[in-house]
Amino acid sequence: LHCKYCGYLELYDNCTDRHNKKMEYNVACNIINYIFYHARSDARTSYERPIDITFYGGEPLLNMDLIVRVVDLGRKLSSKHLPVTYTVITNGTLLNKYIDYFVTNNFNIVISLDGDYHHSKYRLSNNNKNMHELVEKNALYIKNNYKDFYSNNVTFNVVLHDLNPPNDVIKYYLINFDKIPSFSGLAENGVAEKQKQEFIKMNQINTGVSDYEWDISFPRLPEQRDLVDIIHRTTPFVFQDYNNLIYQEMHKDKYPTATCLPFSIKLFVTADGQLLPCEQVSHSYRLGVVNHAGVEIKFNRIADDYNNFFKKMATQCESCWKIFHCSSCVLKMPNDNHIFNCNDKLDKDGFKQYLLSGINSLESNPKAYSKIMKDVFYLRG
Repeated sequence: LHCKYCGYLELYDNCTDRHNKKMEYNVACNIINYIFYHARSDARTSYERPIDITFYGGEPLLNMDLIVRVVDLGRKLSSKHLPVTYTVITNGTLLNKYIDYFVTNNFNIVISLDGDYHHSKYRLSNNNKNMHELVEKNALYIKNNYKDFYSNNVTFNVVLHDLNPPNDVIKYYLINFDKIPSFSGLAENGVAEKQKQEFIKMNQINTGVSDYEWDISFPRLPEQRDLVDIIHRTTPFVFQDYNNLIYQEMHKDKYPTATCLPFSIKLFVTADGQLLPCEQVSHSYRLGVVNHAGVEIKFNRIADDYNNFFKKMATQCESCWKIFHCSSCVLKMPNDNHIFNCNDKLDKDGFKQYLLSGINSLESNPKAYSKIMKDVFYLRG
């Protein structure tokens, strides 16, 4: 597809050109072997926690041979104490062709579909054809013919923009798919200068939903995740881990921002072998490279870079009232030659409004607090 808001197309300018590039198997093999080698070391702390290999695009199903070979490799490397799971994030146009393989190998499938035909007008083929009908047809085929797999392994993601208000999208999904999708917003970092007005237009989102839609979609909507964030970061009843619970010194060694430390949550590998902290950041923040020769990661340089990032942010963070409740990643902030500007910085009055917004939301949705405390896990970052 040629989605208008794709991070690799005209709307953004912070990625390397990868037009029609496909990852080669030797590149994938080298990084997977590297990860398994270190996962088996004594330094591993997440015993029996699975390694999830996610295939991401572009459209990963255009490189199905690579997926098959990677799964074969994972099957050889995995064990009882080092299991592997597989996820594919797809636009859905080729799902009917490969669904038997995904069912057989117990894949998790995330289908990107912004709603009905009108909602999907930014998701076009290379010849500007709206591909909604084909994607809907393929998703319904899975629903009707692989009922258990569909129920347990298939989810949907919606990118919110000016054409798809959440209330209409939720109704569409309930009627057609008996599921509530996850919601994400347009990436705000790296917007091309010439595209900023178009981005502002596309990012005008109508977030209003009914009480029923609020309840059944919780906590998938952006404003619901904001409420979770307020509860998790400002109340004394949520802890990152057992150390915080026992010692309750969560604030003692707080480093600036809420930036994930490299390799702590995920590693994103581009088609040309660049290693990035995640799929949401500029390619200028690469951690290393993998190619036919192997994996090159300069850990000392990474440590110096991140220490430099945090040093540059320290002054802003010290004067921010939200410092101990921060959810901002320095790598996603607007910057000029790595001079960062945090748009989430709050003074005293701003922080009061931040807390008040959470209180007002809880007053409007009194069941939300119980849901958050019982059903939503704390995820750092």
